[in-house]
Amino acid sequence: MSSSAAPWAGRRALVTGGLGFVGSAVVRRLAAAGASVRVLDSLLPNGGGSPRHLRGVAGDIEVIIDDTRSRDAVDRAVRNCDVVFHLAGHAGVSALAPDWYSEVDSACLGTLNVLEAVRVQAPRARVLFGSALSVYGRSGLPAVTEDAPTNPLTLFGVHKLAGEKYCGVYHAQHGVRTIAVRMAGMFGPRQRLNGAANGTIANALDAAIHEETILLPDDAESLLDVLHVDDAVTALLRLADAPADADGLVVNVGRGAGHTLHDMAECLITAVGRGSVRVLPTTSIFEGSVVADVTRLRSLITEWTPQAISAGLAATVRWYRGDDDAA
Repeated sequence: MSSSAAPWAGRRALVTGGLGFVGSAVVRRLAAAGASVRVLDSLLPNGGGSPRHLRGVAGDIEVIIDDTRSRDAVDRAVRNCDVVFHLAGHAGVSALAPDWYSEVDSACLGTLNVLEAVRVQAPRARVLFGSALSVYGRSGLPAVTEDAPTNPLTLFGVHKLAGEKYCGVYHAQHGVRTIAVRMAGMFGPRQRLNGAANGTIANALDAAIHEETILLPDDAESLLDVLHVDDAVTALLRLADAPADADGLVVNVGRGAGHTLHDMAECLITAVGRGSVRVLPTTSIFEGSVVADVTRLRSLITEWTPQAISAGLAATVRWYRGDDDAA
């Protein structure tokens, strides 16, 4: 997105978790689009955030190192904002395991603090809450609509679903303009790879880049809906400007098509130029076979076409190798 077009000029956005993987990608895009961006990030170890993620970014960016669990900090951060991208939280299921007390505190109390601050400090602001397809669990359906049953199999999914419910209550009772965005699994630059759980895109990326054997669970033929982070960010920013009747909705953001981990592993091997795969017995819950129905998303935003998985994975490998000129 060209900075000369400056479609966000004159607008202030808050990005909680703005030093993390997805958050920093949102900040980079907003800054390039001319927005004044405020970042609130705790830099807790399990959050995956780092100041390095915004290195080289030009624009009006204010970084606040504090915690969404602090009501005072959130009140200050939300003040005078037009849009809030609430993306703070632990980096994923594998990061959650050692410290789920901290995560439930961050996911629930932190989200309530954001919603309450918006209600009081910025009542006209729209809140984009970063949820995940993991709220569905194993659906068994070809594709899940937003009205499909939710049966999360992990605490991570439970916490995301709780955040969605808080958004629904604040919209219904207080008129807060919320959109809960159920995002597909993501990959791309600045993703934390070290320590990722077996059977995840991040783990496969880590192995491929370091030319190690890619370990996959024995149900790796289950279908996953995955996106390059740039495509997810495009959808998020378009949803921030969706029509007013989007307020209060839950929206799936994914490709709307499934890919197996085996397929993605083969794409990685092609991108790296060598590699191998080994299948292991599944030792943990693997939330496969979740493909998003994106009919609602496409009714709210236009001209959004995610890049091919093979192209996105190849570009990601180049970035981690330092072969890509992109920041």
